[in-house]
Amino acid sequence: MPRTKDTPRTNLILSVSFLILCSGLVVLALIFFPIAQQELRYYAQHTRTTNSATQEIAPVDEEFGIVVPKNCC
Repeated sequence: MPRTKDTPRTNLILSVSFLILCSGLVVLALIFFPIAQQELRYYAQHTRTTNSATQEIAPVDEEFGIVVPKNCC
């Protein structure tokens, strides 16, 4: 199959499509990078702190024994 000659129109279409693709990737990075950065910072801060002390749970009423513990922090 013979190769066709590149015309200025073909070069323009390829250049514009490449520009649109690159600008889309830049926009995605600008949108999601701050969110990902905050998520990673939150994850890093909360994995370092651990609550190893457990608190004894006592029901308020001895006749009614259902106690649902709350997860603190």
